[in-house]
Amino acid sequence: MPPTCPRSRRPAPGANANANANANADAAVAAAVHDVLVREVPFATALLDSEYASAIAALNGGGSMSKGILIGQRCAAAMLAMPGWELMRALALIQIAQFDAYVACLESKYFYGLWRPVSAIHLAGDDGNDATAPDAAWTSFDPVCPPVPDYPSGHSASGGAGDAALSAVFGGDATSFDHRSVTLPGPTRSFSSFSQMGNEIAASRIYVGYHFRLATTEGLAQGRKVAAQVLATQLAPRF
Repeated sequence: MPPTCPRSRRPAPGANANANANANADAAVAAAVHDVLVREVPFATALLDSEYASAIAALNGGGSMSKGILIGQRCAAAMLAMPGWELMRALALIQIAQFDAYVACLESKYFYGLWRPVSAIHLAGDDGNDATAPDAAWTSFDPVCPPVPDYPSGHSASGGAGDAALSAVFGGDATSFDHRSVTLPGPTRSFSSFSQMGNEIAASRIYVGYHFRLATTEGLAQGRKVAAQVLATQLAPRF
C-alpha cells in the first residue's frame, strides 16, 4: 500500500459503545463515557476555567486555530519576513498536510463508524454493555454535533498536522505565541510550543462533548504522521 494512501494512515481499532467484545472492552467504554460526562463543559463540577476557555476558543473559531493560520502576531510576523518562495512553501505545506490529514481521518471515520458520545450516551441501554446506562437528556456543549463518526477526531488530526508542519517551518517545536478566538472575545490562549497548541485543540473536543478521548489522541497521532510524510515528500526547498 503506498504511503500516500489514506488507508496507510488508519489508526488501530478503538473501543466504543458499539464496538466492544469482552469485559475489558466494556470497562474501557464505560470509563470513556464517564470521562466525557465529567469533562464536558455544562455538566462538569471540577472543570477548570482554562479548559472551558480552550473549549470555546476551539469550538467554531477552532477551524482557524487548528489550521495553524491564526498563530499569533509573533509567528505571523516571522512568516511575513520570509522570502517569497519560502513563505509560499510554508503556507502550502501547512495546507497540504492538513488537507491530507482530513482525508485520512474521514476514511478512518467511515471505515470504523464508531459512535460519538451523544449516541453512546443516549443509546447506552442498547449497547450490550452492563457497565453503561443511558441518559436521554444529555447533550454536548453545542447540541449541533457534527454528523460524522467519532473515531478519529478530525479537529485533532488537523491540529496534529498543523503543529507538525509549523514546527518544520519554524525549525523547531518550542515557540511562544498567543491565539485569540473569534468566538470568545477577550481571553487569549498562550502557548509555549506548537505541539501544546495541537494538544489543546484535541482536548477541546472532549470538553465540548464531541469526542471520546481515544478519538482525540489517535487523531493527533494520525495528523502528525500524515504531516511527516508530506514534509518528507512535497515541496523540497529550492535553495
